[in-house]
Amino acid sequence: MSEPSADNVGECHKHATSMGRYDNLETLSQEQLLSEKLNTTGNVRIVCISDTHNKAADLIENLPEGDILVHSGDFTFVSSEYEIREFNKFLKDISRKYKHIVVIAGNHDFSFDVNKFDKSGAFMKLFRMYFGFSPFTKCPTVEVSKELLCDGVENCIYLQDESVEIMGIKFYGSPWQPSHFDLGFNAKRGNEIMEKWNNIPNDTDILLTHGPPLGIGDEVIRFGKRVGCYALLKTIQDRIKPKYHVYGHIHEDYGIRRAENTIYINAAMPDAKYNMTHKPVVFDFIK
Repeated sequence: MSEPSADNVGECHKHATSMGRYDNLETLSQEQLLSEKLNTTGNVRIVCISDTHNKAADLIENLPEGDILVHSGDFTFVSSEYEIREFNKFLKDISRKYKHIVVIAGNHDFSFDVNKFDKSGAFMKLFRMYFGFSPFTKCPTVEVSKELLCDGVENCIYLQDESVEIMGIKFYGSPWQPSHFDLGFNAKRGNEIMEKWNNIPNDTDILLTHGPPLGIGDEVIRFGKRVGCYALLKTIQDRIKPKYHVYGHIHEDYGIRRAENTIYINAAMPDAKYNMTHKPVVFDFIK
C-alpha cells in the first residue's frame, strides 16, 4: 500500500492502521501507570501538564509532588508580556516543589517563534474584531519572552528544538505541529515538519512536543477528526522509540496510551471549552 499525500490526514491514518502502527495501542489509567513501577527503586517522579492557557495558578493547590515538572506548551493565550509574567509567577510559586521544571512553547505562545504567524490571517482578524487591537502590540520580542519565562526560577529550563539531560534522563523539547490556523510554530505536513523531527536525537528518553502524533491522543472529538502528525508518529516508532512522549494541544483527547514500548501522554489540562477539568499526569521514570 503506497503512502498517501501528507496533507490527506484521513488517508494517512488509514495507512498507519494498515501498517499495524496501532495494533498494540492500549489506554492506561493514572493508577495503572503508577502501579507498574511501585516495586522499583531509584525512580524519578515526573509530573506532566500542558495547555494551561493563563490558568496555571488554578493548579497550584492540587499539583502532585515530584522530582521534575514538565509543561508541554500553551501556557499563554496570546503570548503577551503580561501573560508570560503571570506564568513566571506560577513557576516561582511552585519552584520549591520540584527539583527541576522543563517548559516548551505551544502554538499560542507565538512570541517565542522568531517567524511569528501571519499578521493578516484569520486568527488575527478575529482577535482584532473581538478585542479591538492586535496581540502583537502586547507581545515582547523572542529574546525578552525567553528571559521573562524563567526569570528568577533557577531550576527552570526552556527547550526549543534542543536536548537536556536531567537526573540521568535525556529530554528533548520541540514546539512544532502541523499548520494549525495561523498561530506560532506551524510547519507544513510532510518534508517541512519532518525536518524538525529529524533533529531529535536517537537516545531521547522523554520527548516533549506540543502537538500529538497521528492517531494517538489527537482526535478533535466534536468534529470527529484526527489532526496529529504522521511524520512524528513514524519518527517515534521507527527511529527514536522514547520511553515517554508527552504533549497536549488537543484538549479533548487527554489521556494516557501505550503502543509498543512508548507511553504517550496527552497532558492537556482543559477540555474543549477551556475549563480546567483534567488532572496532571504522573509517572515514575526508571533510570
